[in-house]
Amino acid sequence: MSSSFGNTAATAFRRALSPSTFASLHLSNVDPTLSQEADVREEQLSQNAAAQAAARTMLIFGADTLEQLLTVIPGEYQQCLIEPLKDVRATAQRLVSVRDTVQKWRHHKAAGTFPTQFVGKPVEIQFSKDFVESAEADAAKKKLLDAHRKYVQEVFDDALSAKEIELTTLEKSLEPKDLFDRLKLPVMELWPSIHRKRLRPRIRKGEELGEIIVDGVEEDPSAETSYMGLMNDLSTIGLRVVMLVEASHFAVTRKKDAKKNLKDAMDVDEGDESLRKKDLANAVKLAVDAAMKKKAFQPPPKNLKFKKGAAKGKPSSPPARKGKSSAGKQKEPQPRQAAKLQAMKKNGRGLKGKKSSQASATSGGPKKGKGKGRA
Repeated sequence: MSSSFGNTAATAFRRALSPSTFASLHLSNVDPTLSQEADVREEQLSQNAAAQAAARTMLIFGADTLEQLLTVIPGEYQQCLIEPLKDVRATAQRLVSVRDTVQKWRHHKAAGTFPTQFVGKPVEIQFSKDFVESAEADAAKKKLLDAHRKYVQEVFDDALSAKEIELTTLEKSLEPKDLFDRLKLPVMELWPSIHRKRLRPRIRKGEELGEIIVDGVEEDPSAETSYMGLMNDLSTIGLRVVMLVEASHFAVTRKKDAKKNLKDAMDVDEGDESLRKKDLANAVKLAVDAAMKKKAFQPPPKNLKFKKGAAKGKPSSPPARKGKSSAGKQKEPQPRQAAKLQAMKKNGRGLKGKKSSQASATSGGPKKGKGKGRA
């Protein structure tokens, strides 16, 4: 019992002789305003730390690329954070891709349709010729189609549920706490090396002029300040990487939608213009066809005469127009000659045969004016 009492007394004695006790007694008895000044200084330091944190946050959210974001990080830790930040960016890219897929599939489910990869050809069964056109065959085909659609619907629902679980997992992996856990490890592993490198000599003045005496080494307060500031900013830095990926994806999607809307509008305008051109072309074609049909066949004039030996129905040269001289008109056969020709045709004798017989009859005698010599 005496030993325990002695230890307690010794502890109390050492505590009473500690520098902190004398300092508190000195501050309370000598100058009470010093404690207030210390509180003011502590509050100022806290305000300065908050202002510095706010300034760092503004710099982080002002970065537009991963390269700019790395410049906000202290140079000693940039290399160790490049790959982890790239991994965060890759996860964010997978997140936006899965989010788009889930959104599209939900639209398909609401519309009662299926994505392309789920649309397959149903099973076909060959039926005999006697059975294929019967009502039982139609019922069997319908049952197969219903079973195929039910199967596709179940597979699609399971795939959508799996994608939704994947989306939830990716979103959770990019929450502030998870981002901090992913980024803190390389910084913590590098801190001991930086701490050793940032130790500085503890110096004091000597008795001689300009003399400096080294009493050992001490920690660099700025090294720990930089380390703690970076640890506080890790989740914000990771969040900024995710925001940059989402902003880039949104810009690309908006550009695609604008192009699609413009193409649809141009297709509508071109469709209307093509319809107008088609209607105009049809109207012109109908008018041309009507004009060609009208001029395709014209009956010959009633006073049109035919040449001898001309084919039946083929007109001879067109009649002379009024106002021209009578020399241009063709001679018409006289009524008497026409009657004579008709009579000769009835008797079986042609004009040509008559001429030939007359020529043979007169060929025996001398021609007039022939055979006489000169006087």
